[in-house]
Amino acid sequence: MKHAIITFTLLPIYFLLANPNGELDDELFDPEWILVWNDEFDSTNIDLSNWSYDIGTGDWGWGNNEQQYYTSNSNNSFIEDGKLVIQALLQNYGSSNYTSARMVTKNKGDWTYGRIEVRAKLPTGVGTWPAIWMLPTDNVYGGWPYSGEMDIMEHVGFEQNIVHGTAHTETYNWWNGSPPPGGLIYVYNASTDYRNYILEWDENYLKWYVDDMHYFTYNNNQSGYSTWPFDQRFHLILNIAIGGTWGGQQGIDDSIFPVRLEVDYVRVYQLSSQLSSDTEIIPNTFFLNQNFPNPFNPSTQIQYDLPQDEFVTITIYDLMGQKIKELVNEKQQTGRRLVRWDSTNDYGLPVSAGVYLYTIKAGDFVDTKKMVFLK
Repeated sequence: MKHAIITFTLLPIYFLLANPNGELDDELFDPEWILVWNDEFDSTNIDLSNWSYDIGTGDWGWGNNEQQYYTSNSNNSFIEDGKLVIQALLQNYGSSNYTSARMVTKNKGDWTYGRIEVRAKLPTGVGTWPAIWMLPTDNVYGGWPYSGEMDIMEHVGFEQNIVHGTAHTETYNWWNGSPPPGGLIYVYNASTDYRNYILEWDENYLKWYVDDMHYFTYNNNQSGYSTWPFDQRFHLILNIAIGGTWGGQQGIDDSIFPVRLEVDYVRVYQLSSQLSSDTEIIPNTFFLNQNFPNPFNPSTQIQYDLPQDEFVTITIYDLMGQKIKELVNEKQQTGRRLVRWDSTNDYGLPVSAGVYLYTIKAGDFVDTKKMVFLK
């Protein structure tokens, strides 16, 4: 893979390696992002209303001469300590020497535009090729690469801690010798620490982030679907490939297994302007989401679901249980609701940095979550 090297800058956590055709910035995220889909992996089992599996070896190793057999077996994907674990094993299975899992949200989580955020810890070892990526649900412009691909995060084990973000199109793909546009960033301790791997996507651009570091942008040049097929529904894929045309360039070290991709959560946001009436959600159950952003400064938003009209109170407390601020105290209609807290108390005075609790009461439903205010 060829990249134009622009700079090699030491940052607190990251080295920016390449940012062709893009701009480096660290702007604050737009506060108007609305959570539309998430999986916090806080149940005992994988939620099959959110996820399906691709099974087998695909055509020519899923198009990349990959060496694993993808399964839905419980030793290849499971929930552990509130995390989704995708685990690759040295295991003879179905004509392959390795097993792994490839989990997809197709027809269960499909979006046109938004902010996709996956908090994950990556596997390590020569021969591993984990990915967090997106494919078109409907292939409006034809099969790959005509309808596009968005790689939110790729990492190959022989280049430890180097994370890639890439876009594939009809014009820009490896088939015709025109490399896909992409950027790289060095992420310190990518395999021991959880990081947020983020793609922001609208009709004009794709932007890649690790945590709050924006490291690459691909712009819509308005020349049609051959360079911009990203105006249709896409779904999310999580997987660990073993070997392959990229991951296996330096072989496979069999001594590393088992290896794990651990996912703390998946959250998908859309701007209020991107939400249309046909995507309006009527919740089935009461639900309190984790606030976003978290940690935050100076403000954060709290989203919650009401499956029926109900009198709602949302209250902020400190860790001593003292009331700080009442955000909501009224009867509200069915739907997905959002309230913001600007880190002030009931008297309009700013609060101290620290951990706070927020509690919702809606009829018989009560739930409490923590959030962190930083200064």
